[in-house]
Amino acid sequence: MFRHHITSVAAALAVVFAPQRASTQQPRIRTPKQVVATVAMVDSLPFPGVPFVVQRRPDRTPRDLILVRASATPNELSDAVWTLLNARRAGGDYPIAKAMVRMRPGQQSPKLRKQFPGTPGVLGRLHSAKPRAIEGIGTARAVAIWLPRQGHSSGSTGPKKP
Repeated sequence: MFRHHITSVAAALAVVFAPQRASTQQPRIRTPKQVVATVAMVDSLPFPGVPFVVQRRPDRTPRDLILVRASATPNELSDAVWTLLNARRAGGDYPIAKAMVRMRPGQQSPKLRKQFPGTPGVLGRLHSAKPRAIEGIGTARAVAIWLPRQGHSSGSTGPKKP
């Protein structure tokens, strides 16, 4: 029974953090319970002294973007993912307004922090990813991750079809 539970959890995480092909197409929802976000490694962040920046961009692709430095740790990426999930919980799974969220160092207590599953693997994929063009950012290493829906009923049900 315990082994079956671990296998199920591992399979779920493999789907959530599975490698994605680089594409400029509209992001697709993998399942009704997952929404894509992109993690990009940049040389510098728009705000000095912060470990990450989360951008919600309804008018650009990717719509949800997490920016981290090459020196990012699994805990910093985990904090960024939790920050995006909280923003989605408040504003909907798909952004309807531009927003930029940053976290000041020490703003979250390490004792309260729970590392988001799979973040070390995402960082590994990010470091080995080929640089690609990201609208509004430039060229950077980037990977897509699929995160659970937050179930907010803001009326935003997904990307508009062209």
